[in-house]
Amino acid sequence: MKKAVLKGAVFGLTFFIALIVISGIMNKGNNDMTVEMSAATYPVITMGLNGQAYNELHGYAQSMDTAYMRENITALGESRETEFTIQKYGRLITGVSYEVRSVDGERLIENTVVTEYEENTETIQGTIILKDLIEYDTEYALIIILELEEGSQIRYYTRAVWSSDYHAAEKLAFVVDFHNRTFDREEAKELVRYLETNADGDNTTFHKVNIHSSFNQITWGELQVTREMEPVINLTELAAQTASFCMYYAVSTVDGRDRDYYYVEEYYRIRYTADRIYLLDFERTMTSFFENADSVCVNDKIVLGIADSQIPFLESDDGNIIVFEIRNKLCTYNITTNKLAILFCFYDRDNADIRTIYNRHGIKILDVDETGNVQFAVYGYMNRGRHEGEVGIQIYQYNGTLNTVEETLYIPYGKSYQILAAEMDTLLYVNRENYAYLTLEDSVYEINITDKTWNRIVYTAQDGSLQVSDSNKMIVWQEGTDTYACTELVMMNLNSRKQITIEAEDNAC
Repeated sequence: MKKAVLKGAVFGLTFFIALIVISGIMNKGNNDMTVEMSAATYPVITMGLNGQAYNELHGYAQSMDTAYMRENITALGESRETEFTIQKYGRLITGVSYEVRSVDGERLIENTVVTEYEENTETIQGTIILKDLIEYDTEYALIIILELEEGSQIRYYTRAVWSSDYHAAEKLAFVVDFHNRTFDREEAKELVRYLETNADGDNTTFHKVNIHSSFNQITWGELQVTREMEPVINLTELAAQTASFCMYYAVSTVDGRDRDYYYVEEYYRIRYTADRIYLLDFERTMTSFFENADSVCVNDKIVLGIADSQIPFLESDDGNIIVFEIRNKLCTYNITTNKLAILFCFYDRDNADIRTIYNRHGIKILDVDETGNVQFAVYGYMNRGRHEGEVGIQIYQYNGTLNTVEETLYIPYGKSYQILAAEMDTLLYVNRENYAYLTLEDSVYEINITDKTWNRIVYTAQDGSLQVSDSNKMIVWQEGTDTYACTELVMMNLNSRKQITIEAEDNAC
């Protein structure tokens, strides 16, 4: 069996960043505050292509809807093989198997136990060779299943394709080389022919850099950047000529005695020809990790460093309490006391590895009152805690007086984070009577958080039949089976829970 040695593998390259100090449920005098949760425990799997690590797979606690698990695609070799490495993170793995299914998950093509692999204290490395049951140039779902010591299973999802016409190895090598050259100004001169520097490039901030930016911006300008971990590379789309890649990693810069840390994401879209590879698009975003609450409060101002200028925030009615979210870190700032506290984040000083900075979840601020109480939701993949490996919606209540965070509701979800995020963008609201409102599967639901009861308000399968106000406080929908000939409109105030019906004349609207 071919030994899978993946150069550049990111496993175990924990970057020790002084991010935030976890202080438990009770703050105990520290400005930083986050909900107490157990550390990440799941192993991580990375695929390999000609010895290059790519496609980082994170585990799921239950079977997911396979048709919607489309985060990356694995290119199979000539013999239908792919390398893999499992970073165990201290877990005892008693079995490795895999399933091959049609992309919609309906048809099981192969179910095989992997018996040949090499294991040490930290990793399991091997090669999966799919049977000759799959067709050439056809996408399939590949699900790797780990059996753990206590009898539980963790499932890992990727798509797979068997083809020699997609030139995946060459495309992957191009992206790795382009990325590495940006850290060396002399080597980066070779990249000029791929750039499209023009007036569309914004060279005023390192938060957003793209193919139109200047050579100076692409190569980090005057920043003395140190890469703190090998990039995690995901092949997201693959065709005969084109391919798309996403990667993330952490970097640091030195400012006097201080070292500042940043989370970086890159996106590449390329086109392969027999003569050369063309860069069709390139984007890089860079966002500061701030060390603790005190470090960002300077002279009655919040200084967030390199970050998006459009930060989600919500303020109390009196304007004294501001809650904002940056890089999946939720913070509250009291203008009167000039104090900032961190309410939620999966990563911290003791939990800063590729599992906790994995960015497949979102945070939505739901409500903040004059006493500093905050309602917020965390939705998507749960990096750690009691819902580790699940996709769902958590609603939390922060008590500004007691300085505690409590989960008040959890809703599991069987599809990917991307699908759930689109649902939450449509509607997610909690009123002060503790009723939650959200859209799922073409329906609007009302949930009584206190007694955990729910009902479906309306089914809205027709496009455009539901409209939601920017504040999420008001919704309106059409009654009737025909969008263009509805019988009535129904408006609902989600704060008062009252509905008003507007009947259409002549049975049309």
